Amino acid sequence: MQLFEMVTDETLRATNRYGTPEFPFAVYLDDLETCKERRVEWHWHRELEFSAVVSGPVDCLIGAERIRLRPGDGIFLNSGVIHRFEAARGGVLNDVVFAPEFIAPKDSAVCRRYVEPLVKSGLEYAVLDGEREEHRACLEQLGRVYGQGQQSGPLWELRIQTLCMSLWESFFPCICGDLEAQGQPVKKLLQVRLQMMLDFIRRQYMQHIGLEEIAAAANVSKSEALRCFRLGIQTTPVRYLNEYRLSRAEERLLATADKISAVAWKAGFESAGYFCRVFKKRYGVTPAEFRSRELPAGGV
Repeated sequence: MQLFEMVTDETLRATNRYGTPEFPFAVYLDDLETCKERRVEWHWHRELEFSAVVSGPVDCLIGAERIRLRPGDGIFLNSGVIHRFEAARGGVLNDVVFAPEFIAPKDSAVCRRYVEPLVKSGLEYAVLDGEREEHRACLEQLGRVYGQGQQSGPLWELRIQTLCMSLWESFFPCICGDLEAQGQPVKKLLQVRLQMMLDFIRRQYMQHIGLEEIAAAANVSKSEALRCFRLGIQTTPVRYLNEYRLSRAEERLLATADKISAVAWKAGFESAGYFCRVFKKRYGVTPAEFRSRELPAGGV
């Protein structure tokens, strides 16, 4: 399955379904050339993710870190980690996504010893270097999982789960030394705070809110709110708020016949004039020109 657009909820949690509750496993092809601005935008999910670079390079952004991945490399992304993929051109990824319990049932010995220590460690990611011999077995197994994931037929589910367990068996020793890394729980707390503030923005964007109210939503200072946004998604709270308001305004321009002033007000902008200025700066046209360009004559 090819992923064309990442849809998220109020906290940037991906709303895409990764398999089914009975079989929480999925594979995706990320061809970044087909994605808007050659990006898979900021998102997170509770599932674990392995990605292998087919062509690139591809950059994986996690907070303030930019991890350059070249063809033949891969990356593991832990549960709950906010991340984004982007490429200047030609970036293609093979993605394997599955729930932690897909490896072993919760409360089982395998889960307690080999799954929970990683999921709960706070370790955000692990790069699989295609030039390192100790990582090649894991990358080769990842390729087998992805290939089988595109198949179907008798015993398919059994084959997939067996291959995923083998993938985990080859991967787990590669990261054992990283599980005790200092400072990882702090990163986890940062993401929790960031998600609380994102949720607040998406629920309250129509109201008169600013940095002080956004910070209060996570019970942190304004400076800590700025730090969380900078390290988490490389922006500021107010800039994210304005971008979110603009995206909601864009939707309303295309879905309703509301006057420009009403669109501005319902998106949280107190002044239609200010709304028109920031909209033109972002899209290159005024709201009225955007509506005329995007809608056929007589639309809405």
